[in-house]
Amino acid sequence: MLAELGYHAGLLSLAAFRNADDRSLLSHCRRVAEITPIVGFYLQPAAGGRLLSYQFWREFAEIENVVAIKIAPFNRYQTLDVIRAVAESGRRSLSIREMTTTS
Repeated sequence: MLAELGYHAGLLSLAAFRNADDRSLLSHCRRVAEITPIVGFYLQPAAGGRLLSYQFWREFAEIENVVAIKIAPFNRYQTLDVIRAVAESGRRSLSIREMTTTS
């Protein structure tokens, strides 16, 4: 579907799952990843998003068709949770990018 439009991956938003537990979120991510490569996006609570645990990111990083994670680093500890989860997952080809702003 996205490939037919020339896209290599889809940015996966979990905004509609504001009250879902990690198990439900990961189930949704796995289903989407069966269809297309996905880029996870961590919009942290400081920017209107939700808290996602280290364990969520650890399991998310293990999904084979996850190709990258985008982080808006408003909270260094939440950002480090993602980096540590990816590092401990053993994934070597997963890209992590921080969003930055310029003045």
